Amino acid sequence: MKLNELHSLLQKSMLTLDPIIKPYLCPPPRGSIDERVAIYAEGFYGRLEETLANDYSTLAEMLGESKFNTLCRKYIDAYPSYHYSLNSFGQHLSQFLLETVAYSKKTYLSEIAAFEWAESDAIISRNAELLSESDLRDLPPKAWPKLKLYLHPSCQILCMHWNSLALIEAPRRGLSIPHPRKLKSPQFVLVWRRQLEVRYCKLDHLEQNLLQAIKSQATFMEICEQLSHKMPEAEVATYIVKKLHSWLNEQIFVQNQH
Repeated sequence: MKLNELHSLLQKSMLTLDPIIKPYLCPPPRGSIDERVAIYAEGFYGRLEETLANDYSTLAEMLGESKFNTLCRKYIDAYPSYHYSLNSFGQHLSQFLLETVAYSKKTYLSEIAAFEWAESDAIISRNAELLSESDLRDLPPKAWPKLKLYLHPSCQILCMHWNSLALIEAPRRGLSIPHPRKLKSPQFVLVWRRQLEVRYCKLDHLEQNLLQAIKSQATFMEICEQLSHKMPEAEVATYIVKKLHSWLNEQIFVQNQH
């Protein structure tokens, strides 16, 4: 049997706790093959749980050690790791919390997981050349109507229907965790990386509309048209310029990468 086939059998033995690799192993000096495989399996599961605890530290603190460990085991069974790297292992946790009966009614857990994963994703997202105010100042007037802006690769816009942001911020600030409650209207949050720092901010309805239009590659003229239906037309240009100035300073726009 080839080495990679043995690796595959060992992995399946650890994931299923069924020692199917047993016929290919020599008895250890002490103990049994089953015990030896179980030791490897516990170490394997422990490493996966440690990875999830690092990626979702706020969720882990909120649930408590016992409940979070139970969550980890269920997630590992539903989304086992078959890759040598664990960087993306926890990427499905938010979806898992929505689709699993034990957690699906507490949708704020999924929102918290989505936020923490957006933070993790922002850390490893690629770099891109930033757009500056001078770049926009140098644009000829005739270029503005068809201008398209590009968000930094780390940018994610999250929609929360619960007070999930308050649930996240409380333990990070050493405060008591409030009771989960559903919001009267959705709360939008922008997560991005500014240089080496992961940041986030709340978005009001107009800001969210503006960023979604930019994300969908609407032109400057199209954005102005969209916002004119949500605010007085005479105020649109001033509003957009003000927001662009603020967001340029926050480094959320980049040069066209195409």
